[in-house]
Amino acid sequence: MKASEPDEGLILTRPRGLGSSPRERWWRGERLLAWLTGSALALLVAVPIGMLAFASVRGPVGALPIQSRAYFTLDHYRDALLRVSSWQMALDTAVYVAGATAVALLFGLALAWLAVRAKIPAPNLLAALVVAPFLFPPSAITGGWLRLLRPRSGAVNVFLREHFFQDAASGPLDTANLPMLILGQGLFMVPITFLVLAAALRNLNGASEELSAASGGSPGATLRRVTIPLLLPAILTGAVLGVWFCLDWIDAPFDLGAIGAVHLLTIRLHFQTIGSVGGFPNFGGAAAHAVLTLLVLAALFFLYARWTRRGYETIGAPGASPARRTRGPWMAPLLAAALFYLLAMWVAPGYNLASSVARGGTDAIAAAASSGRFWEAAANSLIAAAGSATLGTAVVLAVAWLVVRGPRSAGRGLMDALATAPLVVPGLLAASAFLLVYLWLDWLPLWGTHLGIILALSYRLAIPYRLTNAGMRQVDPAMEEASATSGAPPLATLRRILLPLMAPTLGAAWIVFFVFAIRERTVVSYVAFQVRTFTTMGSVAGEPGANAAAELAALLMSLAVVAAVRWLSLRAAARQ
Repeated sequence: MKASEPDEGLILTRPRGLGSSPRERWWRGERLLAWLTGSALALLVAVPIGMLAFASVRGPVGALPIQSRAYFTLDHYRDALLRVSSWQMALDTAVYVAGATAVALLFGLALAWLAVRAKIPAPNLLAALVVAPFLFPPSAITGGWLRLLRPRSGAVNVFLREHFFQDAASGPLDTANLPMLILGQGLFMVPITFLVLAAALRNLNGASEELSAASGGSPGATLRRVTIPLLLPAILTGAVLGVWFCLDWIDAPFDLGAIGAVHLLTIRLHFQTIGSVGGFPNFGGAAAHAVLTLLVLAALFFLYARWTRRGYETIGAPGASPARRTRGPWMAPLLAAALFYLLAMWVAPGYNLASSVARGGTDAIAAAASSGRFWEAAANSLIAAAGSATLGTAVVLAVAWLVVRGPRSAGRGLMDALATAPLVVPGLLAASAFLLVYLWLDWLPLWGTHLGIILALSYRLAIPYRLTNAGMRQVDPAMEEASATSGAPPLATLRRILLPLMAPTLGAAWIVFFVFAIRERTVVSYVAFQVRTFTTMGSVAGEPGANAAAELAALLMSLAVVAAVRWLSLRAAARQ
């Protein structure tokens, strides 16, 4: 039996006869789990996507798609496809996405090579420094950039004008343009591409590279003809994730002031859903753009799946890998890339936060600590992030168990597709969909409540699900089968066998949910109403430096939660 096939011994087909035998209990438990999981996937994924499709054919502008005065129309699609401004927006968005993804891949590959292949001091520390900015609030990073690059008062621009551009009144650098936006968004995504490429480099058998070098191939030829082709699946994975994150994160365009200089899809969707100044929200137009975007992303993922369906394998001694190198023609540019990344993602934000807190001194810290707004935001953020992480992890665990262990059926494939579907639903589209769903279900306490926020933040199932699915396939089902055969109830088997064995994987999935939720601003802005979180709390006090102190405290709280969950998951696994 292949590892990817379900074990038919796990009591997943209905037993003959009646009674309360172990087989009957397992069959009933599996049926109940399937119904509950299917309902959760419908609520978190199918209903929001269906609402987007429904809203895209409802008009007029200014009316909610669910109102009685709304009617069916294709005007929104005609407007999206026939306007010249729409094609200009599509071109700018394509350049933005392609450029930012390329930046993320280049920096991710350079840093992954340094951490895995180069002989440098403390490579694990470098890896931690590369990944950690993913946990930072986006506003903390962009705030550091703006402090250095504001056209008139930015420290870098002031230095350049004093020494090289004495006649200039502002600049010469400005963040409100497409090239700077591409660079900023690309740097935001480097932790993701780094994780993908570093894992691929670490698992790559180096025998082919050693043979190329032994036969006289130059380092450049070996990289181009051997290493890059072997890394191609990981590069494509990083590229696909980069496209999704470009459309999912809107922090860079708004924080860097590019909303008036660059025509991007995310900017248009935002203003269509909130209504421009003096105008009405155009949910139908936003939904039409959303549906077209979903189709493009779905086609992209289909091509990606077709391309990566081919297996890649290298033959050689187990664990063979090339020795770490200290010298070579690539070391200087790799070290320069690492230095630039650390300056942009650590030094600039750290200098901004530290100087702001130092300027306010103890008064700023005391003001933040005594601010009721800050502690309210802290409680709301931790409740929403931990709640969505717990709910999401439970859902992806159930889906992974049913897909990997369950019987072959159309329902299993549908669950797998629904759990992966959020990869084609960027955050702004999901936020609009959940807002419409909550307004439609106004008899339920969802809009502006912790429950509604938790549900909306739990929709990011795709990445945690793929992690959990892979982890489930690595667990030998023999122990679960033995537990079922001996008469143990399904919940006891789950609690005593499966959860401890999968603790590291589930801990990683929980952390991914938590990090996405704690740094989320768009979804919270749409569905939270007056429930403030770290990303929407605004000014916590009037003292100079109080907001910086609050941001620093929020970051430390988030890091403490992540570290605690990681420690607990590893401890649970070590007990086995």
